[in-house]
Amino acid sequence: MKNRKIGIFGREDDPEVELLKARVEDLGAEATIIDLIGFPKVTTGLIAGFATGKAVAYDHQDLAQFDAFYLRQMSYFSPLPQTELSAEEWAEQYGRYNDYIAAEREKASFTESVIEILSETRPMVNPYRAAFYHKLKPYQYCVLASRGLPVPDFRAGNDYFELARFAGEAPSVAKPLVGGFVKRCTPETLAQDRESLRRRPLMVQQLIAGRALRSFVVGGRLVGTCETVYADQDVDSRHNVLAMRAFELGTEDARLPVAACEALGMLFAGVDMILEEASKRLYILECNPAPFFRNFEVQTGLALSRELARYLVEEAAL
Repeated sequence: MKNRKIGIFGREDDPEVELLKARVEDLGAEATIIDLIGFPKVTTGLIAGFATGKAVAYDHQDLAQFDAFYLRQMSYFSPLPQTELSAEEWAEQYGRYNDYIAAEREKASFTESVIEILSETRPMVNPYRAAFYHKLKPYQYCVLASRGLPVPDFRAGNDYFELARFAGEAPSVAKPLVGGFVKRCTPETLAQDRESLRRRPLMVQQLIAGRALRSFVVGGRLVGTCETVYADQDVDSRHNVLAMRAFELGTEDARLPVAACEALGMLFAGVDMILEEASKRLYILECNPAPFFRNFEVQTGLALSRELARYLVEEAAL
């Protein structure tokens, strides 16, 4: 068997990327980190085309000759630094701002095209279309629900009256559609944030009280489930974390995260779920196509990075 070449799209200083690279190399394969976050300023060279005989070249390497790829991070619009500008300063910087937005759009178009080109010719974990579900939370819920999978009820949009009505009927949380912190939502909190609905939509979701779980699925197999234990329960999973521990799902529940990944076309995912305390029913909250796994692995002993590396080298690259 020839030496496998695995490409990892992500930051070179990302601990998840570093760990996966080491695991791939432990299996005797070659791992190359493809860092496009600073593109085009710090990239040594990236070009896509067909006239040269190479679909995509990166740092003088023909990526079309790689055996498989892991997509940890795509190119996103970089946030502007937060600062207060006077009207005069804003007028002065307006042209630079528009240049910045135009450059970010061009960069995103090119780098995401590169990923899509490679997805068409080589195994990509996850495929571009599946990875994009992370930015399409309402659509992700609709796809899962259409497959008969249990997800919380929700409303998304900028209709203040409908969102307030929904939040007033049962305990709810407010979730940003792309990124940010989750917080409890009531008609009163919506009234305080009503002005923001003029600028951006919001997702209000039914609050499910229970045990917070994350299942890791690789290549259609459930490789482990973790429970996050909180010192003081919070609706945002990043707050007040006390510990993470391995959790054993029942036979029927173990099928849910695998079925969710199949519905979304994800070859690897961290499936966030809530085991409702009152009903003992399992709800799917989100399928993350590029989840953090290092801390879960350290605290639970589950061989998550090894299973992902094995899949890339031994199955996806065949």
